[in-house]
Amino acid sequence: MLWSEFLIHILRAQAQTLQHLAAFFGEAELLELLESAGESAPDLPEPSFKIKKEWLPTLTGPDTPSTYLELEGAVHDLHLSAVLEFHLWTYPFYRIIIESSANLKAKVPDQPGARVLEVLVDEAMIQAQTWVRTLPVPPTLLIQTRSIAQVPWLRFRTTVLGKTGRRPVIALS
Repeated sequence: MLWSEFLIHILRAQAQTLQHLAAFFGEAELLELLESAGESAPDLPEPSFKIKKEWLPTLTGPDTPSTYLELEGAVHDLHLSAVLEFHLWTYPFYRIIIESSANLKAKVPDQPGARVLEVLVDEAMIQAQTWVRTLPVPPTLLIQTRSIAQVPWLRFRTTVLGKTGRRPVIALS
């Protein structure tokens, strides 16, 4: 899987999260929650997750504008309102990857034993849970909000791991 493909899956999952939350709260209320969460963001610690250098193979040739146009096209196809699209582009886990030195045309390393994609998927799930916890949701709606936000990320996990031939669900012994 290419880094750009992985990012598109992240953007889709977060967009679906935003859409589901907008349907639940109403878009105006969700925007208030997002703005309130953004105002308190300086108090939050920076994500400790970093892209490791060994995950970034060198490719001949840099990212091209078409790679970024692919990301923009994927987001455009989601038909978000302008404000929700803005919040999608600022999603922290997406920012960690896009601001790393990852060449988006490169493959995410997938050597036996490396399990990089699995680590990234697990981290995406953790980051999604962390993000939803930053929303100042009334305590009476907390469980429902977290449940609603989790569904797109479970689909994300199934889709990404399924595309690589991995089992998205761990079998219990």
